[in-house]
Amino acid sequence: MDNAFGAVLVIATSIAACLIARRFAAGATGSLRRATGEALECIGTSAVFLVANVFAAMILILLIRRVTPFFITVYGLDDPLLIAVSALQGLVFKMWWRSAA
Repeated sequence: MDNAFGAVLVIATSIAACLIARRFAAGATGSLRRATGEALECIGTSAVFLVANVFAAMILILLIRRVTPFFITVYGLDDPLLIAVSALQGLVFKMWWRSAA
């Protein structure tokens, strides 16, 4: 039930923002499409960084297990902070890539 409430809340505020932007900005439709495309690119870049971070961490964990007597679990990779940091990496990379082009 909580997930449904959050989804409805996000959809409602998005529709409200779209209506306000259409009322006060003349060419908001084209820029909304462009902004949506940019957001999807940022999400994709963040997903690539998340996969790369998890893969690198798994390799490092397996290497530590093999070389040292320490046992590190892979369960530590389920930290939500990893998703947030990967999203930040993707956003910064996308903005840097766009400014360099």
